[in-house]
Amino acid sequence: MAAGRAIRAISRGGVRRLAVGVVLQGTALSVCVLPANAATLNGTATITDPSLSPLASGGSTTEFSLALPANAACSGDTATGGYHVYSYLVEQGTAVTGITFTTHPSVGIGLVNNTGVYYGPVNTAITTGQIIGIPSNFEWAPLLTDGESLSSLLYSGGSGVWETGLACANSSGVLTDYWNTEVTFTASGSDPDGFVWSVGPPASTPEVPLPAVLPVVGAALLAGGVWTWRRRDARKVVVAPEPTGS
Repeated sequence: MAAGRAIRAISRGGVRRLAVGVVLQGTALSVCVLPANAATLNGTATITDPSLSPLASGGSTTEFSLALPANAACSGDTATGGYHVYSYLVEQGTAVTGITFTTHPSVGIGLVNNTGVYYGPVNTAITTGQIIGIPSNFEWAPLLTDGESLSSLLYSGGSGVWETGLACANSSGVLTDYWNTEVTFTASGSDPDGFVWSVGPPASTPEVPLPAVLPVVGAALLAGGVWTWRRRDARKVVVAPEPTGS
């Protein structure tokens, strides 16, 4: 009888272990079927020098590269999903998500190397869709020899703010992912091509908060009032008649 109870206890324990094993295996299987990548929209791109150190500004012929976050990848790869990597350069305020890609972006222009060759379409890494092999010899000056004018780069007059970066598009040319930064082109008489660039929008003069202005204005008004009162008082003294003798 005792032996029978022991066998039943072992059997129950084995069933429990088997059930736990099935649950764990099912969990593992469910994890395996999750998508490898989620879409990245408006990720961060960083302009760097060729050694991949951040670069804040330069001249028209300064060579640069573009760094993305670690393991940045498209939502699919080229080999099995038909995804490709492209570059873009559009005026500030343009909806990047509305751009489509075939051989070039449907709006604006893109990044070019020092010989004027546009970056895109470029294959991703197999399976992972990771963006690899970003050039380190991008330049802005060749845009002028590729058909752009200096006035179009400086569309605001003496400057122009642009959105630029890398984007992924599927086999239909629809944007699925992108990494962005801003660059400002500014007219320069010392640059051989007439412009220089800096990361981000141009610096603006900071506004002085109203609470900081009010005490200054109040002090000025008070000082003006005191000065006016003293001047009037001085006039009274001057025009006052001298007393006559009795």
